[in-house]
Amino acid sequence: MALEPILSELKPTAASDQTLYSANIGETATGTIFCINQSEANDKINVALVTSGNVLSNSSYLCYETIAYYGQSVYLQEIYLGSQDSIVIRSSNGSTSFTFTGYKL
Repeated sequence: MALEPILSELKPTAASDQTLYSANIGETATGTIFCINQSEANDKINVALVTSGNVLSNSSYLCYETIAYYGQSVYLQEIYLGSQDSIVIRSSNGSTSFTFTGYKL
């Protein structure tokens, strides 16, 4: 089985939940999420893993209201997504960019 690389990038608008990546039907994926604040002002970020058939809830969050300082990165490693799972992100002030990189399995 050949691994197919994934690179998904997004800089969401302020205070809006947006999907960074969704696994297709029958697809699984693994990778790392990088979050980098591009503003000198601190930002608060949320990253959630929403499993197939569910909606964003308190139990979905991998990090919640985590402070992203200017020039420093927050990264979450070894994230596994099953079929139709999604990574949902939020930036309080819209200054943080998010990247998911890894492989479809």
